[in-house]
Amino acid sequence: MQDRWAIGYRNGSISPDFQDPSWIDPPPGRIYADPFLTWWENEPWVFFEDFDGRRGHIAASPLLNFQARPVLQLDWHLSYPFLIEHEGELFCIPEQHEAREVALFRCQRFPDRWKKEIVLLDGFAGVDPTVIWSDGFWWMWVGDQSRRARDNTFLFWAPALTGPWREHRQSPAIHRIDLARPGGLPWQTEAGWMRPAQNRTRTYGGGLLVYQVDRLDPENYQETEWTRWDPEPSWPYPDGLHHLCSAHGWTVWDAKRFVEEL
Repeated sequence: MQDRWAIGYRNGSISPDFQDPSWIDPPPGRIYADPFLTWWENEPWVFFEDFDGRRGHIAASPLLNFQARPVLQLDWHLSYPFLIEHEGELFCIPEQHEAREVALFRCQRFPDRWKKEIVLLDGFAGVDPTVIWSDGFWWMWVGDQSRRARDNTFLFWAPALTGPWREHRQSPAIHRIDLARPGGLPWQTEAGWMRPAQNRTRTYGGGLLVYQVDRLDPENYQETEWTRWDPEPSWPYPDGLHHLCSAHGWTVWDAKRFVEEL
């Protein structure tokens, strides 16, 4: 059996019940995964991985009038298009571990013209780079394809988005078998930052965990498990959930079902 991933979405902020979702189904032979949100010309847009069974590229579309188009294609697999809105500009840090680098791309023309701005981590096969600004620094959680990304998450920090990026002294900051890999956009509550991560104990992308970040500074990192979310049995994609993003008043996620072939 193979995994067929699709994108779910709903109006509103993050909610553990995922009530009344709408679904974006991929065409036959493809999967849609890793959705991130931004806002353009008074409507939400979704950027995501479009995978054809051999290689992924980054695609985008208005969320409510879905018409997928390729927006970033390179000579290697791309996924997890982590979007950053900073100083009036849009940036993306996609996963491209096959290139053995973590790089920052600047949007020159929305949505489909991007320029590599700078390599943030060279020689590092980054998996699911996830970035926030907190307490005067930029922070990045990221896996390493060569060092069991499912079990270990590395932590870096920088004074500016373009760097220089320094590895945290506790890195890898998270080591949990099948429970470490980043799973979407962190968000803030009164208790602090919440970090979604993948739960692979049952199957690849079987569910999500949310960790509460208890301490985050250049000397110390600590997080504790806050909750776990699983796919709903009533969904048309009830067999997995491994990514979540809430922004601009909307929430998107991906979910899967097992099929005999894509």
